[in-house]
Parts: sequence; structure tokens; C-alpha cells
Amino acid sequence: IANESQERMGLLIEEQAIEHVQKIADGEDIDAIAAAIDAAKADPRPSLIVVTTKIGAHCPAKEGKNSAHGEPLVSKDMVTIRKNR
Repeated sequence: IANESQERMGLLIEEQAIEHVQKIADGEDIDAIAAAIDAAKADPRPSLIVVTTKIGAHCPAKEGKNSAHGEPLVSKDMVTIRKNR
């Protein structure tokens, strides 16, 4: 998240009185996500799980680019994604 977005998120968390915040740096870490969900379910306080992901991950033609939302992938992109996973 860009710094401005992080600041807005911090304000939102304060405004909504979310007391149980967990951050996951790797959005592909399924075990960490599952553990965070279990911890949130076990905690009676309002919870938020913040997961960092990379737009267009595993596709060099789209990674980090807004074109990952809305432009179709071509066949060679699909081959590359399968190899990179």
C-alpha cells in the first residue's frame, strides 16, 4: 500500500475501533492467512487482516502494472504464469 493509503487505513482503523489488526506481508502465504483467520475468529474484538499482494504477480508483462486489471492475457503470458507458479 502506498504511504497515503496506509495513512488512510490507519485512520479508518482508529475510527472503526478495530483493536485486533494482523498484517501478512506475503499474500501467497496460505498458512499465514489461515492462521490469521483462526486468530480473528478466536478473538472477540473487532478484527482486521491486512494482506499485501502484488498486482499481476507471476506475469512479467503485467506485474506491478495497472494493465493487470482489464487487459486480457495473451497465450505467452499464460505459459509464463504456469512456469512461474
